[in-house]
Amino acid sequence: MNQRIRQLIIISIFVTICSRFSLHLNFLAEGFIVSLSIVMMAVFIYMYEDSLSALAICFVTGIISPGVRILLDFMDAPQLAAPDAAFFFVYGIIYTLIYKYIIREPRTIQTFPFVIAACDFVSNLGELTVRTLVIPGYHINTESLLIIFMVAVLRSFLIQIIVVSIDYYSRILVDLEHDKEYKRLLTQTSIIESELYLMEKNTVEIEHIMKEAYDLNRTLREENVRDELQRTSLDIARSAHEVKGDYQDIIGTLKGTFVSSFDTGKMMLKEIITLEKENAETFCRVHELPVRLTSKVSTDFRVKGPFRMMSILRNLLNNAAEAIGTKGGQIDLLCSEETAEDGSKAFLLRVRDNGIGMDEETKENIFITEFSTKFDEETGNLQRGLGLTLVKDFVEQDYHGSIEVETAPGEGTTFSLRIPMSEIAEET
Repeated sequence: MNQRIRQLIIISIFVTICSRFSLHLNFLAEGFIVSLSIVMMAVFIYMYEDSLSALAICFVTGIISPGVRILLDFMDAPQLAAPDAAFFFVYGIIYTLIYKYIIREPRTIQTFPFVIAACDFVSNLGELTVRTLVIPGYHINTESLLIIFMVAVLRSFLIQIIVVSIDYYSRILVDLEHDKEYKRLLTQTSIIESELYLMEKNTVEIEHIMKEAYDLNRTLREENVRDELQRTSLDIARSAHEVKGDYQDIIGTLKGTFVSSFDTGKMMLKEIITLEKENAETFCRVHELPVRLTSKVSTDFRVKGPFRMMSILRNLLNNAAEAIGTKGGQIDLLCSEETAEDGSKAFLLRVRDNGIGMDEETKENIFITEFSTKFDEETGNLQRGLGLTLVKDFVEQDYHGSIEVETAPGEGTTFSLRIPMSEIAEET
């Protein structure tokens, strides 16, 4: 049994079960009911029409529902089952014909309630017509038509409330998912930009190596050193040149197709802090670090180079969480603005933890490239130790600010950043 047939049967059974809890209007006709199951069927049609046609839903229900009536009400089966089947068959046919030949466009939330009301009225009329054939002496009168019209209007009104609620809830879920995905992409882009920054620095180092290799080759030629060493020095220079070219290609491609695709010109400081606070909390959960993170932000502005500010915050917060470790503790993030006597303004950022702290030797080395106190238990290698180096570069070279560290073993660590507002805040 394929999935489509299984869905049709499940929907039909559900509608049939709901029909057993209905309002019986025997003064209209024997066995005539006003059922909220029709509301559910209409909602299912609205939800599944892209994969299951309304005609199929109605026809399968028109077979299963009378079948259940025959099993449960065997003595009155001809009087009850035939009108029941007629209702569902007419409903599906009228619905299909209206959209195909009258409206002639896909179902929308604006047209749906009117079509459903028409289907409900005509289907009830069809059901009553069949009952005139199986119930002796029964006739359709004006009162009957008025009642089924009112029933159709009321049920369509209830259906509209339900489908509007479903649409609204679906949009909320989609918006939340889009927001979550956008934040994830922002974070990944920030990480990529940080890596690109490091690659650009490495490109400069590679160019320096290439120049030294060429200088060495020239010196070896002048000293008449054997050809093998001359060729080796030249090969080093050529290899360095190729690596530099590859780096430049990667940098250009990523900047042109990925990083530049994000419009971050309107990112505010509080938005960045909220995002990186969420990322830090996720980091702590993933690494099972019982860390509490608090933040106090008394200023807000549009940030220049928001990806770099994201990298600064991410590295400082993650570093603080790792310093606290599994023993648990707290990280305090403080952001403020100060005005100097000369009227210049500066942005102040502090990240304070109550972790293990650092001795004087460690403190002096934390901003040195490749220095790290973190040991990768899976690989057995010391981690790259680029996080705080990157922070220092961004603060001092890009934002022309300063960074200070206050720490002591067993007393935690505080990183304090001071950046001129003219360097970090976009003009409004």
